[in-house]
Amino acid sequence: MTLKRPVIIVCGNPGCGKRLQINQPEKFTRGVVCPNCKFRNSLPELESAPKKAVIDDDLPTAAFSAEDVPTGISSRPKAPSVPSVPGWLIIKDERTATKTFALHQGINTIGRKSYQHVSDHMIDSNDHLMSRPHCTIEVRLNRLGVLDFILRDGVALPQNAQKSSLNGTYLNANEKRLGDQDRIYLRDRDMIQIGMTKLVLITGYLAGSAEQAWQEVSTMEFGKTVDKF
Repeated sequence: MTLKRPVIIVCGNPGCGKRLQINQPEKFTRGVVCPNCKFRNSLPELESAPKKAVIDDDLPTAAFSAEDVPTGISSRPKAPSVPSVPGWLIIKDERTATKTFALHQGINTIGRKSYQHVSDHMIDSNDHLMSRPHCTIEVRLNRLGVLDFILRDGVALPQNAQKSSLNGTYLNANEKRLGDQDRIYLRDRDMIQIGMTKLVLITGYLAGSAEQAWQEVSTMEFGKTVDKF
């Protein structure tokens, strides 16, 4: 493969999709690793860059890992394998002790600990602004074979009814609470606030174990707390 001009590719991880510019593609004949999500990408098998190719000079040069990628990979990357544990929610909050919750495929309800109003993942907390339960994350496989993590406020009830939380669900310190009809597709390191408590999502695509997920979160700063309900 002889690629003498810069090459722009889109990360093959459907959950990432970052556009990457490779200024010296001839140095990456065995593939490149996306610095954003660590997905392994192969370069297109072209003899040379098209003469009329348009190169976006505004894109930053991507820094790539020196990891080896097997040769002979198709230019259309396969979807990453589905992790055995879809992901983890980790409490990252100044007021509440750190705890890790393993998500499962399907419906995951999250809320304050209660034996009468049970959630799948219950937080033992004095945060009385948190409902029991408070929000829901649905983990489901999409048509590309990749897990989606879909956040909604409140919980579903029989006959297509819904019970919203009392004080709202917030994402990444945005002061606008999720509406009853909002369905938000989450990404790694998104911060969810329920009541005054904040949690971070780490998917199984980024971390291979609960310990690795915790390490990812431990390096993050405490996010801003929305306090205008």
